[in-house]
Amino acid sequence: MPVGTHLLERATRSTKPEYFPELVFLGILSSEQGIELLLEAWPKILAALPSARLTVIGSGPLAERVRHSQTPIRFLGYLPKQTDVDQYLAAADIGLAPYEIKSDSFKQFTDPGKIKSYLGAGLPIVMTNISAIAQEIELAGAGKIVTDDIESLVEAVVSLATNSDDYEEAARAAQKLAQRYLWHNIFDTAFDTD
Repeated sequence: MPVGTHLLERATRSTKPEYFPELVFLGILSSEQGIELLLEAWPKILAALPSARLTVIGSGPLAERVRHSQTPIRFLGYLPKQTDVDQYLAAADIGLAPYEIKSDSFKQFTDPGKIKSYLGAGLPIVMTNISAIAQEIELAGAGKIVTDDIESLVEAVVSLATNSDDYEEAARAAQKLAQRYLWHNIFDTAFDTD
């Protein structure tokens, strides 16, 4: 049974937000999860998008590196309440999941919960092609699939943020794809006796 999600009501954004795009990374702060790649790409993203902000939610072995980044990052650490996490996701614009791609990684066989959380928030997703959900995101047009290198990540984020038509289309596609992963839809499918 896949990991599910719930829908979040998007935060009301002003027509001239202080930060755009609001990027979010949710999860374990480890190399395998792609936080090092993101930390390396972030200065280039910020150079291209000076009004961008990166929010990092999570903990792990690289938490201190995130906390002491030379480039400004809003580091929230681990948030124990899902409602607190949801608040930040609902206010974000793009969800990031730049996993390391390694042939021996178990990630290729997983169903990442952060991706479902991003979908539930209606966020276009920028992620590496590490698991089956990446193909679903690409087919649905709910984000951009990248290689695990700095330039690919920067290009995808900048492209989404600077093309409002592509961004809006990806956000709508993310909301639509989220419907498939709502908990009640998953349970209805799993326990359908017809």
